[in-house]
Amino acid sequence: SLMEEKDEMFYWGWGADYPHPQNFLEVLFYSGVDNNIGEYSNKEVDDLLDMAGAELDSDVSFELYCQAERLLVENAACIPLWFGKNYVLTKPYISGYSLNPLGVAALKGVSIV
Repeated sequence: SLMEEKDEMFYWGWGADYPHPQNFLEVLFYSGVDNNIGEYSNKEVDDLLDMAGAELDSDVSFELYCQAERLLVENAACIPLWFGKNYVLTKPYISGYSLNPLGVAALKGVSIV
């Protein structure tokens, strides 16, 4: 019924492919993209996302993404219900084990001591 546009509200989950605001904001809320299941459309948000994606200065780009996110919150484009968190336990003789920002094990420096 979601694709038939009969539902007014639905549950949708998303996990980042890479740690960058574009991987959430543009991928989920830019007008007409495949993952924009709620069919949210706002020219001002689209323009901010276009500018943020083209901006070479990372501080300016981040501020543009923040502006777009503020509009999404004001428009209630989505309502986040929870955010996941990873916990890792290792034996005392394991050294160098860590998770990257996406929660994937970074095994390059792992050793048994």
